[in-house]
Amino acid sequence: MPEATIPFSTDYPLYRYIINPLADRICFIHPNIITFVGLLLVAPIAWTMWTASPLWIVGAWVLTRHFIDCLDGAVARRCELKSEWGAIFDIVCDTFYMIVIAGIICYRALTAADINLKTVIIINAMIIWSYSMICICYEKLYGIKRQPTFVELIGHDNGVITALILVFIYGWAYEKI
Repeated sequence: MPEATIPFSTDYPLYRYIINPLADRICFIHPNIITFVGLLLVAPIAWTMWTASPLWIVGAWVLTRHFIDCLDGAVARRCELKSEWGAIFDIVCDTFYMIVIAGIICYRALTAADINLKTVIIINAMIIWSYSMICICYEKLYGIKRQPTFVELIGHDNGVITALILVFIYGWAYEKI
């Protein structure tokens, strides 16, 4: 994940005080291994969502995966272990995560007792969220410069907020909120 660069973003203190100091200490762990651990976390996240687990459990898993996703990039940058293959592996893992989670939430919304405005909002939110996060990843990889959309601005340096919005949408889809 790209490092937070905007000082007032939610990820900036996370990187400055936790992620980067930790990355400096764990240079002996290759960032692709950290990325793979993040990929493995998709299974418990998907399971807790599929089984309609309590909101705090899903939230804890989602935030843990977000932390791992931030850590792999920080280790690659700070320990000078960046590679094109590693960036592609990270993007593929992130894309897989987004597709799985969006699929579960959309499935839940579509199999609700009645399809209503809430269902449409949830499905659109998941599509916008997934598309925006994937665009950010690919643009960072290929260095594409363009004016970001509002949704991308929210998601870029505010991964914590993005993760919490995902948990909120999950809670709303499962009527836990």
